[in-house]
Amino acid sequence: MTINRMNCFLEAAKAGNISRAAENLFISQQALSYQLNALEKELGFRVFIRRQKGVSLTGEG
Repeated sequence: MTINRMNCFLEAAKAGNISRAAENLFISQQALSYQLNALEKELGFRVFIRRQKGVSLTGEG
């Protein structure tokens, strides 16, 4: 797990929205999604429930 991925996770959790978190991190939404997907793959479980209106943490997240 890289510090960058952890920062992406924390910002998305705080913002509750992938697009808003990407704006706050000054990266594209696609780049943030890539980092979050890579983090979930590395951990072996989903950390977010993705919905149209935002994201929320799973029990594991």
